[in-house]
Amino acid sequence: MSSLSNPKMLKYDIGNSMRFLESFPEDCRFAFEEAVKIFSGKKLDKHYKKYAIYGMGGSGISANIIQGMFPDTDIRVFKDYNLPKYVDHEYFCIAISYSGNTEETIALLEETKKRNLKYLAIASDGVIGNMEVQEGCYLVKVPAKIVPRFSISHMFFSLLGFFHATGFHDFDNDMKEAFSVLEDFKKDIIFSNDKHNPAKEIACSLNGDIPVVYGFGPFSAVAMRAKEQFNENSKVPSFYEIMPNADHNAIEGWLMKKLSGRITVIIIRDKESESMEMNARLDLTRDAIKKSASSVIELRPVGKSLLAKIFSLIYLIDYVSFYLGLLNGIDPASIDNIEELKKSLKERYSKK
Repeated sequence: MSSLSNPKMLKYDIGNSMRFLESFPEDCRFAFEEAVKIFSGKKLDKHYKKYAIYGMGGSGISANIIQGMFPDTDIRVFKDYNLPKYVDHEYFCIAISYSGNTEETIALLEETKKRNLKYLAIASDGVIGNMEVQEGCYLVKVPAKIVPRFSISHMFFSLLGFFHATGFHDFDNDMKEAFSVLEDFKKDIIFSNDKHNPAKEIACSLNGDIPVVYGFGPFSAVAMRAKEQFNENSKVPSFYEIMPNADHNAIEGWLMKKLSGRITVIIIRDKESESMEMNARLDLTRDAIKKSASSVIELRPVGKSLLAKIFSLIYLIDYVSFYLGLLNGIDPASIDNIEELKKSLKERYSKK
């Protein structure tokens, strides 16, 4: 952790990602309150029980989080170009793309409009942000010039504000607790804190290893988000597993000790959310992994509400992945491979 105590490490933060991390709690509050203002007094054309949500990468993770929070609601998440035929007028559709130019999301939204389905679009600009909005449909424009993967504060909490204002669920008490938890937690994980900073400690433990994150139930999306953040911010290979399914396949992979010795496993735990069966599985799985992995870290959320728990974990892991990027001597904001891939795809399309 000593190197992360040196302010000179911030020379690698060329894109100034740290400003988005430091403003995260305030941005969450702002996005929710703005969305509630926008939709105050507005009603959907009918009471929907089914939702189809589109989004890729750092934008699409908001869909996975809301899906995990409400397992008893029919929420379908699509991360492709094609919209299944069964998505009809029974579904309210939501397109999430920070840039507004995500081609898969644009394709799904175009198909939504062709079917004359009602929708909400959330974007900062781009094609989606400047589309003509059909009657009975909505557009929320979030602030521009944010590194997309750090825009979850605006994207997710705009979505939550919409759900709150239109009567899907009353988030008022959960939001108050979540904001309070994030503000308090920020003091522990911020760069200026060098004493017992859990984010810095975990980043140092991960240095040189491949992170594999285990999640379950409502924390499955947190594990997915962690994997993506380690990929993009830390520039390392990373993977995630979902319990209990991982015990039917992934657990066998830990027998190959010569490969797993460079892997650090993060297991998300939560006493209140773990059933008796899940608690036993997580304990036994942890013990089995310990025999082979470089190390095993158990992460536990902060807060009482599910919203506070999920976002305390997301906030922690975002900082961990940022610190790991600094330890790797790279700019966490850069996305050279993604940009190169997009360029190559564009060239291939133009040739066709």
